[in-house]
Amino acid sequence: MLREVVKRSPKFFSAQLLLGKVAFMMGDWEAAWGAYAAGNQLEPENLECLDGAARAAMRTGRYEEALKLFTELNRLEKDYQGALRWQGIVAWVAEGGKERKQAFRLWLEASAGSTDATARGNLLEEAILLEPDFAEVLVELSAIARATKPQVAENYLERAVQCARDDFMRAVVLRERGRLRLTRNRFQEAISDFENAYAQAKGDGTDLFLIALACHESGDEAAASAALRKLFAEIPESPLLRPKLRDLQQLDLPPVKADGVRELHPAYDVDDTLTFHVRIEVEGKGGGQLGKQLSLEYDLTLKVIEKPMQKGIWRFKLSFQNVPKEFAALNSVEAELRVSPWFGLLEEPVLGVHGEVAHAALQAIAEGFTAGLGDALIAPPYAWRNELTMGPPHFGGDAVEASCLSEVLGDSFVIMRRAIAGRQVGEDEAHQNFSRALEAQVKCGGTKRAVREVEFQILKKELTPEKDDVAFSRLYCKLTAK
Repeated sequence: MLREVVKRSPKFFSAQLLLGKVAFMMGDWEAAWGAYAAGNQLEPENLECLDGAARAAMRTGRYEEALKLFTELNRLEKDYQGALRWQGIVAWVAEGGKERKQAFRLWLEASAGSTDATARGNLLEEAILLEPDFAEVLVELSAIARATKPQVAENYLERAVQCARDDFMRAVVLRERGRLRLTRNRFQEAISDFENAYAQAKGDGTDLFLIALACHESGDEAAASAALRKLFAEIPESPLLRPKLRDLQQLDLPPVKADGVRELHPAYDVDDTLTFHVRIEVEGKGGGQLGKQLSLEYDLTLKVIEKPMQKGIWRFKLSFQNVPKEFAALNSVEAELRVSPWFGLLEEPVLGVHGEVAHAALQAIAEGFTAGLGDALIAPPYAWRNELTMGPPHFGGDAVEASCLSEVLGDSFVIMRRAIAGRQVGEDEAHQNFSRALEAQVKCGGTKRAVREVEFQILKKELTPEKDDVAFSRLYCKLTAK
């Protein structure tokens, strides 16, 4: 249909642009080039069309033309859609021989989303035989070998370090080497690589986030928090910390708009003692479940042993009171709880058979003492993203997750967080299931920004193994300061 439209109206710019997009998506590079090139003639300063024409020229082997187009794109708007990187790659390909150009075509083919893992590996290996100094291919081969052949992966990266062409690529190589060293528990070497990568190209601050993860894995919570605070200070608009607008729209979070910055983390002191009342409800329907709603109430006490300003974590002495007689043994349990403002609950205390009774309360504590943001100051509109942090209450994977300040009244405020999927305290599974949803609300206030109330529920719907029924379950927990 688009071909017919541009045949009848060759100066219809929007149709040429759309034809270029559709042809590119279908992998018809020549058709994409024809449409984008025609559109570029009609509107030479349209960045989207210029970018499409440059990429289509690159895909069809028109390297000199692609280089001119990328150069013009960067003149109009520097690094539009990563154009600086592509300008450098295309310039390197254009000055090479036929082996380099063939290696480049194989790399592009390997990068296609439709290429399966085996075929992708074969294409990359063929490409590196043709062009041994292809840094991008060396990094991707290293990533493939990282888990099963670490020494092979390291060899690839040593070569990549030598042939990286610019600061961006040097950062990519160092970052991948850091990841490799992190998987082998070589924490200090990994941190050094991430620091050097950040010095080469700051980007979205991924390297600072990886430094924090490395420090976290090595047990240095103070350094982990320092790295994340640096990320927030130096790259405040990083997508690692802030939500995309469409995420907030999908989750329908109502951020409060106000001037200035605000501290949202609790400010308890060492030896403060906090007592909470806990109410837990569990409900299940369908899939052979009894369909009853069960509830349980008790009290718990947290005594502050350490606060994040000292070593980067909250440490509490945890004890239980007024537990129903069926679980009376929990009254005698004392445990230590460690919560990172950035990474949530660091480890679950060993509670044995009492875990089912206590785990929901532990998750509520983690919700209250992270509030979805860590220990940094937050600027208006008080919205932030936390899907890339580890452990409860922060959930990983591809889940859409965001938090916001939903209400401010004097020195009191309410934080709300919603997530599509996540890991539940006390469960071994990752629960990366699209049918699973969590909503949490944290109320704080007073001079110590005390946690006054935490409320959350997790809803889950899934087909039974026989696929003949839908099992629904609900876990609800409310923590109220006494």
